[in-house]
Amino acid sequence: MADNLGLTALVGILIFTCSNSIHARTPIDLKREAIVAQIKKGQIESGLETLRQLQDQYPNNQKLLADLIITHYINGQFTTTLIPRLNHLDPKTYPSYGQLVLIRALRDLKQMALAEYYATIFLQREPSNDMQLILGIIQAEAQKPKLLLSRS
Repeated sequence: MADNLGLTALVGILIFTCSNSIHARTPIDLKREAIVAQIKKGQIESGLETLRQLQDQYPNNQKLLADLIITHYINGQFTTTLIPRLNHLDPKTYPSYGQLVLIRALRDLKQMALAEYYATIFLQREPSNDMQLILGIIQAEAQKPKLLLSRS
């Protein structure tokens, strides 16, 4: 599932990058795209570090935050240390190509309350079957411990 998600996320980044090439790109966009290309070429550790540093400089840049989350998740490096960066996430402008990846990353970390929170917000903003499905899965999984405790 992570392999399919990784491919889907990379395709999303590529489509987003290509569709935005028509529009004027900022220097931050150019840097971000170059770093993502570096990561795709196999320079994972240095690329992720550079992406984190750029996101530190521009914490409210939503495309940068989405790419940071996606690249860390795809490379198996999305950990709880990245969760504080979500304080800068703006659900109104966070790119749709990064939404499911964020929810799955949080779910994988067993951060069910956060995953449910963002899935609910994203679903209200832009309804989709995929988001509805993952929200249902998260809600069901979050109930399992309560059911087990009540049966004891």
